[in-house]
Amino acid sequence: MFRSLTCAVLIFGACGCLSPENRFLQTGAQAFDGSDGFGGVAFGALIDSKFLSGQQFMFKVRLMDEHARPIKSRNGAYQDERGNVAAQKTLMILSGGSGTERAEVRIPANELELRSSDFPVWIGYGLIQPDGSTFAEVFRPLPRNTQSIVQRYVAATYGEQPREPEPRRTVRRRTVRRPTTSRGSSLWRPSSKEKGPGFCPQHGIYCDCPLRQDVPGEYVQRQPRTAPPRPRATSRPTRPRRSQEPSPDRRYNRDPR
Repeated sequence: MFRSLTCAVLIFGACGCLSPENRFLQTGAQAFDGSDGFGGVAFGALIDSKFLSGQQFMFKVRLMDEHARPIKSRNGAYQDERGNVAAQKTLMILSGGSGTERAEVRIPANELELRSSDFPVWIGYGLIQPDGSTFAEVFRPLPRNTQSIVQRYVAATYGEQPREPEPRRTVRRRTVRRPTTSRGSSLWRPSSKEKGPGFCPQHGIYCDCPLRQDVPGEYVQRQPRTAPPRPRATSRPTRPRRSQEPSPDRRYNRDPR
């Protein structure tokens, strides 16, 4: 039993727990100074590696616009195999078991190839295997403070003003004031088939007085509900009411005795 349990633990560890894994614990981008002020952007990442000791990867960073489209390179100094702006660096995993690795690449300011229409900029951090397949990849936006520095550099270099965010569109709804009763219930109900009463300039509401204007409206007046009078029962004949006063025969025709 102990031997079978040991074999099960080893198989489980080889299939799941001991499987190679890489993930990005932290990513960042920061502007660095150059001889003329803004020198470029440094991209760094903290990678958590598990059971990848002795393996080689390519740490790659590429730029994308707000629509996730890659930025094309113009001079070809910092580009990938597809001609897009990218920077890469060979990374060798040396820590055995579980550990962390730091990687950093830099792109000079004149190689960013950004324009005002590309902002906000997104960054793709990836680990590429020697055969060219992607082992791990994450996408992060360029930090706000770094993005503002790059925008000012683009505006000063290419004479393009930074694009302002589009104003938020608000939908204004048309409200119709309806007269209400003392209890607060509305006397008007929507109707598109009937022609409602017009507006009265004297009372300031929609009414049926002679001074109203015959303008087709969208509301018709609802008559208050009143209970109909109850019909009197006629199935049984009513007896005449007796007089409260005594009859003359009973009053004067008395026995003198």
